[in-house]
Amino acid sequence: MPRCSVIIPYMDRIDLLRWTLRSLARQTTDISFEVLVVDDGSEVAPETMLDAQDLPANFEVLHQDNRGSAAARNTGWLHAKGDIVIFLDCDQITKPDFIEQHCALFDAVDQPILQIATRRNLHKDAKIDLDRMGDLAFVRDERMHFFRNTSFNMTNLESSWHHCFSHNISTQRENLIRHGGFDTGFKGWGFEDCEIGYKFERAGVPLVITPGPLTFHQFHEQRMTPAKFKKWRANLDHFMAKHPTPEVNAQMVLVGPTDPDNHTSARWHIALMQLEHILRLAQNRRLAEDITLRQKFSSHSELEKLALSDDVYTTMALVDRRDTALVGRAQLDPNLKEVRLFFA
Repeated sequence: MPRCSVIIPYMDRIDLLRWTLRSLARQTTDISFEVLVVDDGSEVAPETMLDAQDLPANFEVLHQDNRGSAAARNTGWLHAKGDIVIFLDCDQITKPDFIEQHCALFDAVDQPILQIATRRNLHKDAKIDLDRMGDLAFVRDERMHFFRNTSFNMTNLESSWHHCFSHNISTQRENLIRHGGFDTGFKGWGFEDCEIGYKFERAGVPLVITPGPLTFHQFHEQRMTPAKFKKWRANLDHFMAKHPTPEVNAQMVLVGPTDPDNHTSARWHIALMQLEHILRLAQNRRLAEDITLRQKFSSHSELEKLALSDDVYTTMALVDRRDTALVGRAQLDPNLKEVRLFFA
């Protein structure tokens, strides 16, 4: 039985999927894993256009009528055999240690979690070379500006669930069985992954962000059009109707920056800060202040001392990005809620 299952929703993007599968076939790990591609009603079945040498050893294509990416992810995890489920989009290229890095957190912490990982967005002209991915020109993850001005400590963030992007996340399959998967009421792109983050967090499954399972996002046109915005807004309305809470409704601050016809609104990363500030004020918490101190920490006890000091609000607490146990446990400790964690 595989230890983990990689679920990839797919529809008519064989040029992207081929590189994703090639990268998964190059994993350097002894961890057993399976790769399940869920074809969401493609015109041509993907397996007919793939070469055997490009495929991971334990690979399968599942087929369904066109019901959307949320339904495809549900089909995948319901079919999965692994205890750990990794959700990966078909346009993400993985590093050779991708599986190892995703599993490391589950080895380090013995409790239910939802792991959030990040990506690098490759430039349009980037020539893919799986041996030199780190050398390719890229734009940072669109959430990175926000994290770098607040914290990478998910417990520290009131809006942590909004940053749950399902192109690269993982959780124990038991959590999906217990709390449910993706809501198929979300149509097209937008919010179905934020909602599962919100649902899990409310159910007591904490969110943890880790730097290890990095992916490379292949370039393809993602421009927000009026038609796409209309669907995005419909999904936001569905989210607010399903969870009629102040924190979910506060996402309305993002409408202006997302609307392609609104040329006077603040930029998206500014709206993310506004969302965080609104939610902090609702909880009577201090707003994120400017960082004036930088300090490296190598143990949980050192972070606990910082949490009790007057410098906790203005200190950049740097921890080794390779110390998965410390990265994970620091975010799971409610006593470290005000610690602003960063990866060095």
